[in-house]
Amino acid sequence: MNKKLVLISIAGVQNFIEQSRGTKDFFINSKLIVDYVMNIHKGVKAMTTIEEMNTIIPLNLDSEYGIPNYLLFECESETIDLENEIREYLEGYFENEKTFLRNVAQELDVFIVAENYINEDYRQIYIKVYEKLELLKKDRFVDRRILKEVETKEIIGQKCTLCHKREGTEDNGKEILCSICSEKRVYIKEGYPSTELIANFKKDCKNNYYNNNIKSDCVEIKPKENKYYALIRGDIDDFGKHIAGLYLEKESDLIKHQQALNNEINTFACKLKNALDESIKYNNEIKKFDIYLGGDDFIFFCPLIHLFEMLEKIEMQRIQIFEKESEREITFSKSVMIAHSSTDLKEVIKYSKERLEFTKEKLKKQGKNGLAISLLTMNHKFRTSTIKGNQLKLVKDLYDEFEKGMSQSIIQELERTLRLLGDTIQNEYYLLNSIIENETYRIISKKSKASQEMIKLVIALLEQYKTYEHRYTTIDWDGYFNMLKIIERISKKEGTYNV
Repeated sequence: MNKKLVLISIAGVQNFIEQSRGTKDFFINSKLIVDYVMNIHKGVKAMTTIEEMNTIIPLNLDSEYGIPNYLLFECESETIDLENEIREYLEGYFENEKTFLRNVAQELDVFIVAENYINEDYRQIYIKVYEKLELLKKDRFVDRRILKEVETKEIIGQKCTLCHKREGTEDNGKEILCSICSEKRVYIKEGYPSTELIANFKKDCKNNYYNNNIKSDCVEIKPKENKYYALIRGDIDDFGKHIAGLYLEKESDLIKHQQALNNEINTFACKLKNALDESIKYNNEIKKFDIYLGGDDFIFFCPLIHLFEMLEKIEMQRIQIFEKESEREITFSKSVMIAHSSTDLKEVIKYSKERLEFTKEKLKKQGKNGLAISLLTMNHKFRTSTIKGNQLKLVKDLYDEFEKGMSQSIIQELERTLRLLGDTIQNEYYLLNSIIENETYRIISKKSKASQEMIKLVIALLEQYKTYEHRYTTIDWDGYFNMLKIIERISKKEGTYNV
């Protein structure tokens, strides 16, 4: 028997989940991924040619939360080409599975790497496995799907509205779907909230009372409907380096570290799910807002009234759960996409993903840990701004102060005045800084009954958009004023309805 380390990685997970036109597609695609990973693990464990299988990641498959898109395990096997044998076994396994998972097996690439232990320790063999995985990913000419789709005739009509790969055969008047995407729609029969319901979510008052008169009163005084909601997504910064133990002491036990980190991720996902459930007391119509709480990333819907509450809970759970085992702590980069409920969900998802990637790249030299907040209005006007995640309290404090008195007109006058100073300061920094502070006080005080605290916060926010390099100071006016305008809009009840 030869001892081997095996890594099975499923690629294209986020792209698969994001093949969605409505919230139901979003939820179902996520559930399909989780079930697919669980079944791959189940199938591999059933192989008779694999003995003494020791699963390193994931440790817990009892919960659908915190499950990564890969499997890592040690085993004993006499098979020379274990990679191909696992692939062939899974091919037969999913060929006999129900239609839904068979369809997933035809969609996603699955990379399988197996390496023999010779004289290497676990750390060395893990690096070898990971490097081989990266090489396989670069070879884009090899079909890595477990099942190959039956070749279809050339597409003559319209392509499927969801996947854009196959010919649409079913037209329901709003969209044209291929048979596979149409089948996915019935994978789970439970109801899902629409973006309209998510945007208009309020603490359920009428179901908390037994008196019918009180119930009717609650309905009658219901405020104007909200039209905007948030899609929050995030993932662990430099997760590959953390899981590989690159920030650990060399003598540390890498397997224990990986399993501990996996347990922490699982705990974080479950706690995040509980926090979301606790914040959003579901009524009979709204059952779940979480889309995917996976191995190192998450994505979920959030009503605007709970936006900062949930962002604070993410940070609180991060601090409480992830132990600092090295010089580099675990951080999350996050993207908050605020959109009108009538906006095409595909567009919202696309912007959300792009802003997360942009944020990670922009703050790469600063350790990442970024927070992007973006607004897509009903008329497709787009605003976005990026700030360090540790400045969430500053943004939240501004939000609270803006509720008391701030307007777009004040921000616009401030913008017209301050942009005249230019975006690069070379000399006389202190003089220009004094001018900026004085003008901010003058304009805001003249136009509103703003508190001194609000003005101080507006000035403090600008510091987050300054870059100091040698003798130059550069100011990102676009990011600064976009953040002010976004906060002002969502801070007002009228604003959240008519952004």
